[in-house]
Amino acid sequence: MIAKSFAFALLVAAPAALMAKGTSDRASDDRGAALFAYHCAACHGEGPGHPGTQALDYRDKGAAPALLTRRGDIPEELVAYAIRNGVNAMPYFRKTEISDADIRAIAAFLRHPSVARPSDRNGQGAR
Repeated sequence: MIAKSFAFALLVAAPAALMAKGTSDRASDDRGAALFAYHCAACHGEGPGHPGTQALDYRDKGAAPALLTRRGDIPEELVAYAIRNGVNAMPYFRKTEISDADIRAIAAFLRHPSVARPSDRNGQGAR
């Protein structure tokens, strides 16, 4: 009887847990997208007039997408380093501006590349 109850509980709880995880991932991605749009897209958005995207396009010469939201290969440690220390002309951001949790959310968002995301649809396409 206990085994049947346990099995039933697993059948009921497992899908709910998986759905909750998916919801949590989506919420985290949404939070990361919002943070990216607020803190990063002005320089790392799509199209002309975004110096971060233009600098990456010039540096990589098409070997990798210049648009960060289309990469998916940037380690969280590199995102954190760039945000905390700045890179070339990119300014650094203090913990009072972008928390460590916010950095993790941005990094998680960038790990899931997309062909077009709302945060980078504001002009002509970058690679």
